[in-house]
Amino acid sequence: MDSKKLKILFISSEVEGFSKTGGLADVAKALPLELRNMGHEVVIITPFYRTLEHRETAKQVHQLHLKTDTARPDIPFSVQALSLDGVKVLAIDNAHYFDRSGLYGEENNAYADNGERFAFFGIAALLTALAEDFSPDIIHCNDWHTGLVPYLLKTRFHNYSQFSETKTVLTSHNSAYQGIFEKSLLSLIPEVSSCMDDRVLESYSYINFLKVGVIYADKINTVSPNYASELLTPLGSHGMSDHFIERIHDFEGILNGCDYNDWSPETDKLIPYHFDSNDLSGKEKCKKHCRRKLD
Repeated sequence: MDSKKLKILFISSEVEGFSKTGGLADVAKALPLELRNMGHEVVIITPFYRTLEHRETAKQVHQLHLKTDTARPDIPFSVQALSLDGVKVLAIDNAHYFDRSGLYGEENNAYADNGERFAFFGIAALLTALAEDFSPDIIHCNDWHTGLVPYLLKTRFHNYSQFSETKTVLTSHNSAYQGIFEKSLLSLIPEVSSCMDDRVLESYSYINFLKVGVIYADKINTVSPNYASELLTPLGSHGMSDHFIERIHDFEGILNGCDYNDWSPETDKLIPYHFDSNDLSGKEKCKKHCRRKLD
């Protein structure tokens, strides 16, 4: 087995301990920490949301601009540095996109400009890596929010020597969420708004972020072997099975782990009775306790 120590850039729209709506955040915390423990150098990039926990500990490390190459003015943003148990976390700070009460929407309604928000996030993440002089061996993208990153590496950023050896992996945590938007709303990325490539577009008017990631990432994985099998079917993939099948030799299901520092029934402070594999009596007590509360 190759024991080379890697530089890994982990890009995620949420990270447990800072922002969270679901299981993606758990992985975005636990996996980078485990990779660090294995000796790899890991940097996490995530948005600097208004609701981000530990905002008060952040330190601004960069003031950057995204050049739009359109009639629009350049987009300024800063980069705020935080720490996740010793792993560097860089948060993209732009009030227009991220100073909101929700991560993706409010009152069960997605923000209308989510396509632009996370297109911006993908470009800003790569610009941040350049500003940090961080040359990743691997960029780990997660879900549709980062689906444009592999595409951008092969278009806007393809001549940057800092990324000349970089490979990408995309993890689809839930393919029901694909990030489909009108390409006319993404004018800040000319490579997309002027694109006529039907591999990227849906009906030539829409762009599917997850589809783009599946097509352009060097490797693709998902959260279990069983879910990988589901993604090879039209129903299980929510219409994207052909694209997963086309990449079958680069696609793998890897069973999600569990961080037992947080989720051990032996020590969990949120359950009334503890148990382990040798004594499950506490599990039965927890079940009865739950039933009493719900009666």
